[in-house]
Amino acid sequence: MQTAESTQIPVGQSFDCAMAEQTTRRITRELGFAGQPSEEIVLAVAELASNLVRHAGRGALTLRPLHSGDRVGIEVAAADHGPGMRDIEQAFEDGYTTAGGLGYGLGTVNRLMDEIEISSAAALGTRILCRRWVRPDNTSRLAGWCRDSATPPCHSKWRRLRDSRMG
Repeated sequence: MQTAESTQIPVGQSFDCAMAEQTTRRITRELGFAGQPSEEIVLAVAELASNLVRHAGRGALTLRPLHSGDRVGIEVAAADHGPGMRDIEQAFEDGYTTAGGLGYGLGTVNRLMDEIEISSAAALGTRILCRRWVRPDNTSRLAGWCRDSATPPCHSKWRRLRDSRMG
């Protein structure tokens, strides 16, 4: 997989979230994402950016175009040095919140992106890495989750997997 030059966006306030959305919209359109898929990625980035501000106070987003054979996509990384997540599985449940929001953010990101990986540890922060590929049918199906057994016990890392048999 080849990656092009990445764009890093520091996020520390609401204005930065808006800038992240605008930058994401521009990059996804340049990569060939149609209107609705582009806006889905923008929404995922908006959720990640607002989580950086709400849960960690600040952090950074990195947007990177992806090229793998004839496939084109985007990788979005969100990183912070906040308190970390106590229970990653629970954080994906709709309605679960630790900061008084609606609790739909990570569940939304999960549904909108093709791949997502999360690493989190208390006092070290959280890193979320997700990817979305340009698809002709614009569908996304969840195949399952697995725990990364190579991750040390003090860290949590989960990865959503796509089963190619599911289309």
